[in-house]
Amino acid sequence: MNLKVLDHFPRINQSDVFLNETVKVYFNQPIDQNSIRYDNLSINDNYSFATVVGDLGPIWLSGINLSGVTSGIAFIPTLKMLPNTEYSVTVFGTPNSVLGKDGSQMVDSYQYTFVTGTGYYDSVGNIGVPSGVTVDPVDINLSGITNVEEDSITSFQVYSTNPKNQTSNISGNLSEINIVFTGNIMTSSGFLLSNITIEEKDVL
Repeated sequence: MNLKVLDHFPRINQSDVFLNETVKVYFNQPIDQNSIRYDNLSINDNYSFATVVGDLGPIWLSGINLSGVTSGIAFIPTLKMLPNTEYSVTVFGTPNSVLGKDGSQMVDSYQYTFVTGTGYYDSVGNIGVPSGVTVDPVDINLSGITNVEEDSITSFQVYSTNPKNQTSNISGNLSEINIVFTGNIMTSSGFLLSNITIEEKDVL
């Protein structure tokens, strides 16, 4: 069975996409994470044709999956995309296709477009902060900040991790694991946390 794109985010022609939104592509069967390369997928500005630079890696079926089965690929932009701009996402077919677990490939490339807005995820994962607005990442209260795109807040997710989920065979000393969320967590003591850090002594 040939590999095909089953689903993706952002959606076709979706507007008001965050400037540093993670692009996710899901396939009709599990894929081989070792076949993921930077020429599998490309995101380009439709006006200047400039390529968006970022990190590409696997999407796990559910959390930590010891079988190594992945359901798709995720692209996290290194720099923000341009506001109010149309972008094309191209998932390449052969010879640059990602591989299915059975070795199958996408025969034809798949392409769709989306349009950015002005909102973005800030450095600690707060959602919907428009360009030019500075907020305190600890004391932020989304309901009390004007111009925040609250309609875009649909779920609470993990924004990034260190090490990244595609990192394997980590060398050197790993002093901590850091998990950053797309919102804040309120602890039992009333503090707002945007990330969790687990030190080496707590996991070894």
